[in-house]
Amino acid sequence: MIVVKYLGLHRLTMAISNSCLLKGLVAAFGPIIAAVIKDSTGSLDGTFYWCGACFALTGIALLLLNLPCVKNEE
Repeated sequence: MIVVKYLGLHRLTMAISNSCLLKGLVAAFGPIIAAVIKDSTGSLDGTFYWCGACFALTGIALLLLNLPCVKNEE
């Protein structure tokens, strides 16, 4: 419902498909990136810091993104 509120019903399928595409890419390449970070640092700490930094940057980007609510045309 939140996606429909911000993007509108006519963009719902595009938003869901883009979300699924990004989830698939992260699921495919995330473990590889985590293994590279673990191998280069020797511990899992760098992997957790990397994940935390990615979450923080995503949160900041979403806060800075100004998405106006779409009016329902019903």
